[in-house]
Amino acid sequence: MLAPTSMEQTHSTAARIRKEAHEWRRKLAEPDFSTTQRAELHAWLQADVRNRRAFERAETVWQALGQLQRSDIEAAYLQPSWQERLWSIRTAFLSAFHYKPAVSAMALISMVMLSAGIYWSSSQPPMHTEALSYSSPVGQVSTYSLADGTLITLGAGSLAEVSFTTEARRIILINGDGYFDVAPDSSRPFSVRAGSLTATAIGTEFDVRYNGGVSRVAVAEGEVSVHYPLILSGELSAIFTSESLTEGQQVDANPAEGLSDPSMIELERISDWRDRRLRYSGATLTEVIADAKRYSHRRLLLLDPNGEVANRKVTAFFDGGDIDGLLTTLPDIMPLRVTEAHDGNVLIEPL
Repeated sequence: MLAPTSMEQTHSTAARIRKEAHEWRRKLAEPDFSTTQRAELHAWLQADVRNRRAFERAETVWQALGQLQRSDIEAAYLQPSWQERLWSIRTAFLSAFHYKPAVSAMALISMVMLSAGIYWSSSQPPMHTEALSYSSPVGQVSTYSLADGTLITLGAGSLAEVSFTTEARRIILINGDGYFDVAPDSSRPFSVRAGSLTATAIGTEFDVRYNGGVSRVAVAEGEVSVHYPLILSGELSAIFTSESLTEGQQVDANPAEGLSDPSMIELERISDWRDRRLRYSGATLTEVIADAKRYSHRRLLLLDPNGEVANRKVTAFFDGGDIDGLLTTLPDIMPLRVTEAHDGNVLIEPL
């Protein structure tokens, strides 16, 4: 009998680990999972980094299938990728070669032609008709008209990149605020990406904000579909969850909590930053300071190495034209000390 090769041993070990990972995941879901079993699971996870990786993959699939409906997952993730299709073709070819030598040559030709076509179609970028950057200076609000007739208004210190193709209209809001009055075009959906969040519409008006790691969307008119990665094992996953927003609804999202449930917002409050009114209801201090930096040329430094106040929630209203007033008010809202250093920097730190 021939001894197993190193590759065979590797595949055998990987299969065993996957099986053990799924078995542990099944046991963990049982109501009578004991303290002793928990300790055994911990020891198994610590024994080999491959164990932990396999368990995390098993847990990701388990959680995703357990809490998602088919409609919650973007269509692109329900389709096979070109790599998966290529692997299927390769598998079919090998089967034909092994069982039907007479047709193996034709299978090889077909595989080469199909794989080349798949690679070409997946690697060719669509033709760009417009690729531009738009920005708004610190402390100012700017409005631009795009080639399709869409109007975008950028808040103070905001930056956006616009990429139009024959099939889609895409905006990346790199930082700040954007209000989008979208020109209807059913053949080219209009999407705005802010961090890991994507908001898509055909013709509508909506507001997108991205600051301090937090993405926010509010709809003033029409309907907008919002997509954000599902949080699994405390991290953003490759599976997207979604919400459909209509007039007067809003959501927010961040890497720690994921996508929120929709809530109502008064229409007159949507994008009130266009009048330099900064209104917060449950925003983090980090987000507030990030906003303040876009309305002031002063250098604001949040010094919070232990995370005592950075993620504390703020409910307040400030005038974007009076950042000094904001800095004076912050110590009344939470235990903070605001001082100005000799170099002119404004230091914000917990008491």
